[in-house]
Amino acid sequence: MRPAAARRAWLALLLGFCVLPAIPARAEDRRQWPAGPYSFSDELGGFLIRGVTGTGTRDDPIVVHEELESATPVTLTIRAIRPIRPFDSSGEYVSGILYMRVLALNDSGQPWVEFEFELQEILGRPSTFGDGLSFDQRSKIPEHIASPDFATFSREFAPYARLLLKAPDVVVLDLNLPDMSGTDILARLKSDSSPLRRTPVVVLTTTDDKVEIQRCYDLGCNVYITKPVNYENFAEAIRQLGLFLSVIQVPNPDLA
Repeated sequence: MRPAAARRAWLALLLGFCVLPAIPARAEDRRQWPAGPYSFSDELGGFLIRGVTGTGTRDDPIVVHEELESATPVTLTIRAIRPIRPFDSSGEYVSGILYMRVLALNDSGQPWVEFEFELQEILGRPSTFGDGLSFDQRSKIPEHIASPDFATFSREFAPYARLLLKAPDVVVLDLNLPDMSGTDILARLKSDSSPLRRTPVVVLTTTDDKVEIQRCYDLGCNVYITKPVNYENFAEAIRQLGLFLSVIQVPNPDLA
């Protein structure tokens, strides 16, 4: 994991022993956290687990709450504590497939622009094809790997099993969204605590109200484009936007 603002990240992991992006934690705070057929531990230090729930099934994923105090890599130890039954979906046995969410609290004082996971069966040894560890490598576009804070991800397979989550270079935002308004999202993106506060935001929407336009610029949007209703005009606007995005300079996240 590379340093690069307080955030939470979640994703679904498949199989085995997870090496998370290491810090000194108080020994008295460390413990084993049983959940379903597994136990989770911060025994190797550098971070603190604050809670673990779930059974590891698709409908009831393991949720690990953890606090990270720096951007130094740390190790989350996962052990099987119940018998193995391949492909069992009850959550009572180790099935070979583990659905998992990681809610990571950044206490490092530095923003994160990347967050990396690595799976190892034996600590210090890269994963190999024969150990069966992967981040759903059978799926070219896995539906269970996602994060609310990182826009893209990439995976490495044998001789490693790694997952890298990354922040976007540019955000294109519509104001008319079903669950949360675009202006609320814009306010969050540009807040002082947001890791994306310096990321350029292009508002592309059908709204042409002058008050709304002014509000978006006050909240920190970089470009406001009224989306044409006519298809040909819309296609041309997208083409022009593509040209614009191809020449703009974006901030270096490592200098955040």
